[in-house]
Amino acid sequence: MNAAYSHIAPWLKRFERPLLLSHQRPDGDALGTLAGCAAVLSELGLSAQCALFDDFPRRYEIIRGAAAWKSWGADGAALRADCDCVVVVDTCSYAQLEPAAEFLRGGPPTMVLDHHATSDDLGVRPQDFRLIDATAGAASLIVEEWTAAAGLLSARAAVALYVGLATDTGWFRFSNADARVFASAARLCAAGVRPAELYEALYQQDPEARLRLTARMLGGMRVLAGGRLVVLEVRQSDLKVCGADAGMTEDLVNEASRMAGVEATVLFNESEDGVIRVNLRSRRWVDVAAIARQFGGGGHVRAAGARQRGEWGDVTRRVIEAVEAALAKGSPAEAPAPE
Repeated sequence: MNAAYSHIAPWLKRFERPLLLSHQRPDGDALGTLAGCAAVLSELGLSAQCALFDDFPRRYEIIRGAAAWKSWGADGAALRADCDCVVVVDTCSYAQLEPAAEFLRGGPPTMVLDHHATSDDLGVRPQDFRLIDATAGAASLIVEEWTAAAGLLSARAAVALYVGLATDTGWFRFSNADARVFASAARLCAAGVRPAELYEALYQQDPEARLRLTARMLGGMRVLAGGRLVVLEVRQSDLKVCGADAGMTEDLVNEASRMAGVEATVLFNESEDGVIRVNLRSRRWVDVAAIARQFGGGGHVRAAGARQRGEWGDVTRRVIEAVEAALAKGSPAEAPAPE
């Protein structure tokens, strides 16, 4: 396992009140890693609190009780005053931590545990510590491997970390589900996780509005580049018509991956504040992280994203052109090895 894991606990034991943060619009890996970390830190005798920039997503109710969740908007001032260190997981991007970015730049000592290839200068000060492993299939994998090596894994942490591991690998069907991921899943099951129960709780409890939103989105999909590119769109008007909310858009970008011949998928998602969220996925060989970086974003070779402000038609046109250009000049034979 990673030799850097041996430095995590000694760094943490210098503190008493860590504040745990992850990116805006947290997904299963962000929430699972936060909750898993909080449970482990309690085993170390630390008083950890997790702060979210958004409401806790209904899909992940099964792990809500694994940590003390606070709202950055309502509790941020008290959290900033009380914490003596910060632990950032599943991101190393100030843009994804925008509400807390100013605080983090001059805040208390910070630890970063992340698995994304793109990063900012977060966690690089002399008093900081950061571990970025772009070969890890999920941020929760990093925490699980550390806790397994240190003998700190509890049943409560195991459930949360399995949620992170399973959701970020598409329930172990994406290319990032490698031998490390399956070894981690086996250890988590040995610690008491029941995968079938978690799958039902996560994926078989969708409200009617989400299914209607999925159908509306797929009904408007565009197939371009000779069938290799699918473009999906979700506007605020779509949410209103379906009675859906922003949290119901998670994973919608993956709906088109079942279509034969598709190499890349783009989902344009209009936020309430006018920001256009761009989600990019590729199946085999297009480096969507490189495309995302053209628009100020980042991520993994097969899964990446960006945020853009501007006129809808202009933003969608420019991103589609960038993906089409990548499709035109690449081929499976020239592909980089998947993560």
